[in-house]
Amino acid sequence: MAEAPKFEIGDASQDITFAAVGAALSQWEHLEAWLANIFIDVCGFIGEFEPNSAVGRAYGTVVAFTGRVQMIEAAAEVFFAEKGEDDDSKRLRAVIAKARGLSGRRNEIAHGIVQPWGRDRGFALVPSWYATRKMTLIPKRHGFSDAVPSYAYRSVEIYSFRDAFKELAEEAVRIRVHEPYFA
Repeated sequence: MAEAPKFEIGDASQDITFAAVGAALSQWEHLEAWLANIFIDVCGFIGEFEPNSAVGRAYGTVVAFTGRVQMIEAAAEVFFAEKGEDDDSKRLRAVIAKARGLSGRRNEIAHGIVQPWGRDRGFALVPSWYATRKMTLIPKRHGFSDAVPSYAYRSVEIYSFRDAFKELAEEAVRIRVHEPYFA
């Protein structure tokens, strides 16, 4: 049986939570943009270096993060087979692994709803009632079941995810500008 998230009081206003959601999602997009640049770079040894090139445009048509990250991995596999495995390849794999782990949190932030957290206890980001996989039913003896959200985030938790997204984006930048391959 799922338990409710472990805080009593949410954010003082919904605007505080909304601001955190926007900051986190914007930072995730920075991460994705740098991963796109890395994809373009690893494809660059065949002559496509520009964001508006065929490679960059094709990358942008893939809707899901998992598909885009698989494209990076496939291109990097060829790239590093040609150039040789090194610290860049290990760092890139580490960034991708961390990004995969955090993509679920990004999705919760992007698809959650800011709403009151109990009666007169502030606001939090929670899954929508219809998000079956994110709401655990608790049967009652009579009548309807209660549903407990699998997550609830206040601005403090959302900002911690934003910071994790930013750290990964900064690592992607360091990989991209690292010599000799990504300069």
